[in-house]
Amino acid sequence: MPRLRVRTLVPGRLEQVYEHVTLFPVEGQVDVGAMESQYGKLLEREKNTLTFLENVGDGLKWRCVFDPPDQRTMHALDSSWSDRIDRFEAANGGTLWTITWELKAGGIKRYTQWLTFLLREKRRIYQRVVSPVIVHFQEEDPGA
Repeated sequence: MPRLRVRTLVPGRLEQVYEHVTLFPVEGQVDVGAMESQYGKLLEREKNTLTFLENVGDGLKWRCVFDPPDQRTMHALDSSWSDRIDRFEAANGGTLWTITWELKAGGIKRYTQWLTFLLREKRRIYQRVVSPVIVHFQEEDPGA
C-alpha cells in the first residue's frame, strides 16, 4: 500500500515547531479563533480531539486528534480525501517533521494518486507547506 510522505528537518525546538504547524499549544489554552482560521468552523471538541468543518466544496469535516508535541492526526470524515498524520521528533538540534497521507482510494486510483504525488504534488507541498515553516524558524534564529 503506497503512502505519501514528506520529511524535513526544521531548525526549531520540538514544542515550538509543533505549535507553529498545528496551532495547538503544548501547554495552556487553545485559541479557538486561531484554530478556526486554519482548520475551519469548530463543530465539536472533546479534550484534544476537535472536529472542524472546512469551507471546501460542500464542506469537508476533519476530526483532528492532537497529541502534543509528538503528533497531529487529521481524519477526513465522510470523504474520500486522504487522512494526514504529522509526526514531530527532536533530532540534531532541530525537529524532524514527517507528514504522511494515508490514501482512502483503492486500486488503480490509489496508484495514480501516488504517481501524481511523486511527479508533481510533492514539490508543490514542499513549497507551500514545508518551506514556509523552515523559513519562519530560520528567520527566528538566523544562526541556525
